[in-house]
Amino acid sequence: MLKGIWRVVGILSIATSILSMVMLLSRGVDIDWTIPAQLAMDYYNSLKHAVFGPLEPTIDSALAAIGERLGLELRLQPHWSDIVLLMGLYVAALARTAWTTGQNGRGLFLLGWGGLITILAGTAAGTVTFSDATSSMLMASFPLAGYVLLSLGDAVWLQAFHGEQENNWLRGILGWAELDIRRATVGGLTLLLGTQADRLPRSSIVTEPGLALLGILIVALALSLVWRGWQERHGRIWEDWGIQSGWPAFLENRNTKVGLLMLTTMLGTILFIALNAGLKLAGL
Repeated sequence: MLKGIWRVVGILSIATSILSMVMLLSRGVDIDWTIPAQLAMDYYNSLKHAVFGPLEPTIDSALAAIGERLGLELRLQPHWSDIVLLMGLYVAALARTAWTTGQNGRGLFLLGWGGLITILAGTAAGTVTFSDATSSMLMASFPLAGYVLLSLGDAVWLQAFHGEQENNWLRGILGWAELDIRRATVGGLTLLLGTQADRLPRSSIVTEPGLALLGILIVALALSLVWRGWQERHGRIWEDWGIQSGWPAFLENRNTKVGLLMLTTMLGTILFIALNAGLKLAGL
């Protein structure tokens, strides 16, 4: 029964993440939606408004107060909820992976800490108005910062309960988070270079090269996570958690699971857009 519920939740999460990604990318790619695709997008927007709509006035008021102190005009843009949903599903995938491997405390910690980071980073990213490549990269920098903070929080937990206690704590935390910090550094440098994307030739389809670059970065991160999961398929930590090393450990690895989820989301996004194009050619 519980496995069936988890399966349904997983399917709904993937469908939601695909529509969130489609909605986000559609802000940088000119797409003429067919009636079936538009119905799916309208249904998604209705659900999103039902969940996030009641929160927007409170968040807007808080942003207005903060902006007044900083001398800035801060307002939520329509894409804020799409970013919060994508980050939230990523955090939920990490927490679920920890829970299913018997790390219940870690799963609850990731859910709480990650939820806080998701709201803060997603809201900050949602105040950025898309106008050029620089604004797109600025928007992406907030989820990237959230990724780093989430990884550091997880590293603190791992060091506290699975690290060598005699080692220097700071060194131990940085050891657990080293790979994530490296990924974030590469991502940050890529975003910095991405601010120059407006210099690239524009086409009638890709109206915002900077935003299109974000999709490529997500795929690169997903492949990196899956590769890391393959590299970590052997090790003492799996025996401590009661998981057989090798292929079972690869499949249970959080990097593998999250990476495959991200790849599934991107593949679903591509298929959704391709299906829309096919229906368009069919005259629907």
